[in-house]
Amino acid sequence: MRFALLALCTFVADTGVASAQMAPPPAAQTVTPQTTYSAPAATTPEAKKDSGRNFEILWARGELGYSKVALAAISGAESDIGLKSQSSSGSHWGVSGGVRFVAFTLGGEVKRFNTPDYALWNVGGLIGLNVPIGRFDPNITLRGGYMFSGKLDSSNFANSVAGAPVTQSDMKGFDAGVGVGLDYYIFNAVSVGVGGEARVAYLTRGSAPKPDGFDQLPASVQSQILASPLYQAQSVSAGLLGLFGLRLGVHY
Repeated sequence: MRFALLALCTFVADTGVASAQMAPPPAAQTVTPQTTYSAPAATTPEAKKDSGRNFEILWARGELGYSKVALAAISGAESDIGLKSQSSSGSHWGVSGGVRFVAFTLGGEVKRFNTPDYALWNVGGLIGLNVPIGRFDPNITLRGGYMFSGKLDSSNFANSVAGAPVTQSDMKGFDAGVGVGLDYYIFNAVSVGVGGEARVAYLTRGSAPKPDGFDQLPASVQSQILASPLYQAQSVSAGLLGLFGLRLGVHY
């Protein structure tokens, strides 16, 4: 009896082990990745806002301001041009225009420097570098050109012959310098700004023509006239010019 009970227990245990070995393995758990959706950031008016400036190709500018002329600032008394006032101040005005390639500008200009005794004209060119910062446009330019004066008369010279008739002479030469400015674009195509320049000018003055009837004058009078700086050979002067002004520009 005991033998039969032991055999029955052994059979049941073997059957359970076999069933456990034949059972299929548990299914592997699949982890489904979760997709996180992020809504696009709201576009604020500040994000949309830009400088409001168009791509610029052409430009033109007018300016008006104060200028200082010191014709003998460099050469000094060694090459006196003969004017009563070597240093003088007054107003100036100018117009300029040209083309722009992103940050670089090329152009030409005409300027007039006014003094109590004479006027100096400058006709030349310029090349500049602009650094756009929003609606602001800081810039630096190199400038140079041909400079000449309006007609001078004997009253402009320090030692002209007393009683000599009014005669005409002029100054001419070349100048070069650097300018800096700051413009603000109040509209896409219109700017206002300020600017300053410093220039070196190298000018010569030819002798004035002899007065009418010079050949009929006594030799002593002729000598007196020819001794005047007004009628002597040309003088040379190396000086400085400076200016500061307001300006208005248009851009396309």
